[in-house]
Amino acid sequence: MYVVDELICDPPGTPDIPLTMTSLSMPVPLEQWHRRLTHCSPLTILEMSKRNLVDGLVVLGNDLRGKCEDCIINHHTRRPYDGKSEGNLDLLELVSFNLWGPSRVQSAGGKIYFMPIIDGGTSFIYGAYLSNKSDLSTIAAFDMFQVDAESLSGHTIRRVQTDRAYDTSTWREYCLKHGIVHKFTTPYSLAQNGLAERAIRTTMDDVCTLLRDSGLGHSYWAEAASYSIDTHNLIPSHHHPMKIPLESLTGKRQDVSHLRVFGAECWAKIPTIHGAQVTGGSKLDPRAVECRFLGYAGGCGNYRVQDITSRQVYVSRDVIFEEGEPHCTSPSVGENIPLFDVALGTLDKSNVKESHNQQTDQQTDQQNITDSPAVSGD
Repeated sequence: MYVVDELICDPPGTPDIPLTMTSLSMPVPLEQWHRRLTHCSPLTILEMSKRNLVDGLVVLGNDLRGKCEDCIINHHTRRPYDGKSEGNLDLLELVSFNLWGPSRVQSAGGKIYFMPIIDGGTSFIYGAYLSNKSDLSTIAAFDMFQVDAESLSGHTIRRVQTDRAYDTSTWREYCLKHGIVHKFTTPYSLAQNGLAERAIRTTMDDVCTLLRDSGLGHSYWAEAASYSIDTHNLIPSHHHPMKIPLESLTGKRQDVSHLRVFGAECWAKIPTIHGAQVTGGSKLDPRAVECRFLGYAGGCGNYRVQDITSRQVYVSRDVIFEEGEPHCTSPSVGENIPLFDVALGTLDKSNVKESHNQQTDQQTDQQNITDSPAVSGD
């Protein structure tokens, strides 16, 4: 091991952030957790840590430096829309979905529609990405959700709620085959499908924020949406403030120590087989490639990264991260304007300065990136 001097001079008072991946057992500043947890409310993060809802959430301090510029720009709304929905639902008792799109910019896999499917009993969200909105495509996406959710939970879907765009013979046949009651909303009454509408709003707010924070282009919107959904399944929701959605669905306690900032610069180890690199390199060649982090690939600690040079996307668990600095205002900016409409339970807001964060300026254009099945829906 070698000790090197830091060449970058930070302003006085700026906390040191390691250039390599922080040990999973080391505390991480609240502003960095804010970025890792898809820019969710710091009050929620502190409450999760206080109540020990997940493992690995070790927060260093509870004060923030200023407000998160990315959240100010991309969460700025006149007033949050809160649609009423049923309460006290069992697992998979009521599932809602809707479509967002078409996007003006195709994802890397050629998708232009986003289809969030949310379980009212747990607030668990599943994201599908479609190239068109035909019954064939939406049913295929819903069928994949049904298989995954029923396998993980041991329950079966009882009701599904949509607008009348899905009141078709194909959907009626599908629901009849699987014993699902299909409920429809009244035309032009978005509030009746509030679960799906809120999921769309929350996810797309996150997409805008994550893209700005990371400096990535609009063609990465599907990667950002997938990252948002994976992360929100580890954060308590407005309807279930003391429960982790993925834990409620699977019955297993969740860990968040593997979470990292979307779009962060990273270095992935080149795999070897019998001592030789899979790329054909020799033992004297570099052992890692410079990448950017695009999301999670199932399991805990498996990361989807994109090679900066070749633009190829692959999965690695041997990754070193540089999560960068947050984008912050001075502490006095917008001190009386709340950016978040969800705060958990009994947390005393007067004891916490509401502020925010996040990340490095990476100016990149996207070429020839390949979506994983979780993102592309292929």
